[in-house]
Amino acid sequence: METLEVSGLIIPIGNHEGKKIIIGADHRGFEYKKRLIETLSSQNYLVEDVGTDSTERCDYPVYSERIGQRVSEDGIYSVGIGICGSGIGISIPASKFRGVY
Repeated sequence: METLEVSGLIIPIGNHEGKKIIIGADHRGFEYKKRLIETLSSQNYLVEDVGTDSTERCDYPVYSERIGQRVSEDGIYSVGIGICGSGIGISIPASKFRGVY
């Protein structure tokens, strides 16, 4: 399995060749999201950032729903990454969209 190292964290990424990576975060995950986007882009992954665009306090469900909607619309042609303070909350609203697990 292919992995990606970001800030000492090993992330299994599998084979997503040709797929778009939809990524979003709340204010607590903003800085990590920026670093992850830089790393993925430097490795020629196609990344779509759905927000947030700052460390100003915001609600994670907004960005989670954006991720879920885009992944659901794209079907097998995209994957999503959501980042929040706990890592769990942001996954719940996204999973309400068809085809998102």
